[in-house]
Amino acid sequence: SATAYLCGHLHTLGGLMPALHTQHHHGTLELELGDWKDNRKFRILAFDHDLFSFADLNFEEWPVVLVTNPKPFLYSSSAHEPLQRILHSTHIRILAFSPSPIKFVKVSIDGIHLGDALQVSGPLYVLKWSPQSYSQGFHQINVTVQDASGKSTTQHHPFAVEENLSLKFGLLSSWILLADHYIWVRVVFALMVIVQIAFLISFRYLGRPSLKGKSLFK
Repeated sequence: SATAYLCGHLHTLGGLMPALHTQHHHGTLELELGDWKDNRKFRILAFDHDLFSFADLNFEEWPVVLVTNPKPFLYSSSAHEPLQRILHSTHIRILAFSPSPIKFVKVSIDGIHLGDALQVSGPLYVLKWSPQSYSQGFHQINVTVQDASGKSTTQHHPFAVEENLSLKFGLLSSWILLADHYIWVRVVFALMVIVQIAFLISFRYLGRPSLKGKSLFK
């Protein structure tokens, strides 16, 4: 078992599929990333108290923001992570990077501004919170980071501190990553063969077409 299976070099289908993410039935995430050659995609990962977080990013787009606590509920796995630690945590934790100094890191939940996160060391910013206030249902966290050059990035995701909720990945991405494609390819091939054989058999037992009018040949 594993927390996540990471893979890349996805050519995004002209932007129609910028990323393919899903979760296997045993809880392991499968996270496919767009390619570097054409789309300049890259990924950063973090483990915060054994909770896995990641962000798929575009090269040279600053600032980079990764909220590690609370993590996105969609990418949570109770089979591999101690999700109860979110409920017992004392601070919202954020990683923020930029070539220019970070000017501010503003945090809001459900549209209510909680304050500016403070830098602890390096790219780590924290803001004290009370997770018990969000103990029921889903909630939305928004983090806006601006650097000294005036560039800003906003990251947002739904989170929950109770584990008996459910969010599903997109049907198309789940089908692409989880389906046993060799099976349906065999089925399609077999159906094509059957259809062609059926046509040949039908022509074999059909009566010969009769010519109307006089024949031009004797």
